[in-house]
Amino acid sequence: MNKTNRTITLEFDVDDYILLLDDRREVVKRNFGWTIPDGVYDYFCEMLEEGFAPGNPSPMYVIDNMAVNGHYCEIEQTELLEKLLDCARGLYANENGGEQIGDDDLPWFVEERKQDLIDSSGILDELFFTYDDTGSDWGIGVCYGL
Repeated sequence: MNKTNRTITLEFDVDDYILLLDDRREVVKRNFGWTIPDGVYDYFCEMLEEGFAPGNPSPMYVIDNMAVNGHYCEIEQTELLEKLLDCARGLYANENGGEQIGDDDLPWFVEERKQDLIDSSGILDELFFTYDDTGSDWGIGVCYGL
């Protein structure tokens, strides 16, 4: 039998597609030890929920590519964190008549205004945010190369 490449289009509910991605993520972690930081994965899922469609939607392709070819780090490990936070402080002060933002409110402001900070700082392509269950311990990461 002569096999030819054929393409079919299938429609999936986003939640069902994310479940397929979750399954593949567990497989590559268990079988290969490949991991994808939660913040990166959560950010990608948010993009899907907002309408992003990967060029090759195969869960194997998407997850394997994120795990093997993705480049990301916690921003706390770079000099970018202080520059980003300074940018956030400046943005807040400009919008609030010079008033300074408190350190406790800074993470929430950064998350709320992340696109403005990306645009105005000129230092990052994408940001992801991680929190503990209480929201008191936060981290910022930079995601590039996906």
